[in-house]
Amino acid sequence: MSKKKEDNIKSLIRKAEGGDPEACYQLYLYYQDLDAEDTTPDSRTAEWCRKAAELGNVDAMLEMGDIYYLGDFVEGDGNLEKALYWYTKAVEAGCAPALVDIAEVYRSTYMEDPKEAFKFYKMAADEGVPVAYMHLYECYSRGYGVETSRQKAFKCRQEAVRLGVDLDNWVSWEEEELFDPIPDGDADPFRSSLFPTGLEPEDDWDDGDDWDEEDGNDDFTMGGLMGETLLWSLREEKVWARDADYRKILKEESAAKENLLSIAGNSLLMLGSHNEGEGLYDLSDRQIIRKARSGDVVALAYAGAQILTGMMKGSESEAEKFLREASSKGHAFSAYMIGNLLLERGEMKEAAIHLENSVNAGLFSAAADLAAMYFCGNGVPKDTGKGYRILEKGVKGKDPRSMLSMGILHMQGVGVKRDLKKAAGFVEMATDLGEPTATRVMSDFCLCGIGVPKNEKKGLLLLKRAAHMGCMEAMCTLGTYFLNGTYVEQNPQMGQMLLEKASGQGGDYPKYTQACLMIESGSDVKKGFAMLRECCDDYFLPAIYTAGKIFLEGKLAGRDLDKAEKLLKASFRTYRMASEILLGSAYIGGLYGQGKVKEGVSMVSEAAETGLPCAMALLSVCYGNGVGVEKDAAKAGRWKSALRKTGQTMEDVLVKTPEGFYAPDTTEFFHL
Repeated sequence: MSKKKEDNIKSLIRKAEGGDPEACYQLYLYYQDLDAEDTTPDSRTAEWCRKAAELGNVDAMLEMGDIYYLGDFVEGDGNLEKALYWYTKAVEAGCAPALVDIAEVYRSTYMEDPKEAFKFYKMAADEGVPVAYMHLYECYSRGYGVETSRQKAFKCRQEAVRLGVDLDNWVSWEEEELFDPIPDGDADPFRSSLFPTGLEPEDDWDDGDDWDEEDGNDDFTMGGLMGETLLWSLREEKVWARDADYRKILKEESAAKENLLSIAGNSLLMLGSHNEGEGLYDLSDRQIIRKARSGDVVALAYAGAQILTGMMKGSESEAEKFLREASSKGHAFSAYMIGNLLLERGEMKEAAIHLENSVNAGLFSAAADLAAMYFCGNGVPKDTGKGYRILEKGVKGKDPRSMLSMGILHMQGVGVKRDLKKAAGFVEMATDLGEPTATRVMSDFCLCGIGVPKNEKKGLLLLKRAAHMGCMEAMCTLGTYFLNGTYVEQNPQMGQMLLEKASGQGGDYPKYTQACLMIESGSDVKKGFAMLRECCDDYFLPAIYTAGKIFLEGKLAGRDLDKAEKLLKASFRTYRMASEILLGSAYIGGLYGQGKVKEGVSMVSEAAETGLPCAMALLSVCYGNGVGVEKDAAKAGRWKSALRKTGQTMEDVLVKTPEGFYAPDTTEFFHL
């Protein structure tokens, strides 16, 4: 440990011993990192967390609750009682989401009390915690702790959707058994390369012309880049920026129909929010249709959704007519429904009109999709300023997807100044509202120390929660952790189960994960490369990034710098930070000639200014050795000092390449 770091720790200890709750909690996080090789924190680690909690630090209270509820302690009522104690303290300190944690304790095997569980889910819902409404839906549907009521269950789901809960990613209580309990295990820093040395493919790739950055006209403009980035993050496998992508996604008629039904079904649950549809419950289908044809707005919306889901007889064309009419009359949910249906078909121009109607009517669930359309000029004139303002509306309206999109916007630094702390703040807001993809992204931030202090335990906990909520990418990542014993105790059965669960959702991510596992393990390198190439052909950006990394490193396919550069630049759309720092370090190292060195320093400088530790370290090396910049010991020292403030060292974030230059280990922030 450096003397300055040692002095900082001593100062932190003095403050903690003086009763500073934040200092106590920071010491807990520091000692927790020291205990990374041990599953259970040692006494001094837990005691600092306990002291922080006792002094009023809410994060520490939640952490103590999680330690007892999810940690590797001896099973039994006593530990759950301790978890209950700390969750209760967090509630008393004003943390409403902890009410859901209390309810979960009462739903656990050792302290099961259905009535108490229901009571706390209800309290959380009354405090505005979105995910609590879905738990209430489960309670009313099953009669768990309360009398069964289909109508109340229906209303709870309506309210959950209105508050932004993504029903497609909700994991029902039966499905929880697939994930619970998820055993914790030994924590290892995730620093091993994705692909080990020595695995040579049996066939080569083509000349890579498909990855020319000039292909696709203005795909690489600022607005287009931001639009694709947002749309990718919101829809995972669906890149919505071009009509060709729609034709590819919707080439199977059955799949298209399933998407339409899903949207109509979820939107139907929104209908009647705040008792809007109550007057229709006792009417026959014929009466509702008659009411809709007479122009009644609620009946128009209700009948349109019912017909599309097959719950009411009628033609699909009439259902759409009903929804369009309701949308034109300012009905927010109908505008949302028809807008999404048109998005699925690729009818972007008309979709934008209805989504804008929805946002203007106060339903901010449509804000993220509409903003993305303005960022990439898809169906509307390109207007990044308007896209940003729409996202601001969504954030103010507490829409979690808008918060996630705003976080991505600041993380990527397209259209706004890149700011990792702001990015983490927005993503954390979405995580607190139960958004699955945001929870997975926040896990990456914590595991890598991006925008927040590095906290591997919290990162793993968030990843488990994201998988628990049905986030496919989280399930794949967690599955590989269990298969490889990364962060957790190796458990091939659990790993395979998670991957199979993810595969059931379809899409390229499970296939991509299997390809990487085949290549990494050497079990079937040729098939793994073939699957990776298929993912690239589908324009799946994680696969493109990985392929670029492979060609840059030259460990598996022979180094091809031209292909590597094209692939990495193509992956900028979503993995800009990882791709940029990897390519920038290669420029600095002279792999692309001396003419690219300054460009590499510029790329790394931007990332360093945002607080990315490996970029700070690399910039310190550049100034210390006069690579791409004038040699400046003072600036080198300042960047090294900035790195130390993140709690990491040069050795933590840089590796030395065979060519003798330094490069970051980008596997740690792959998703960024």
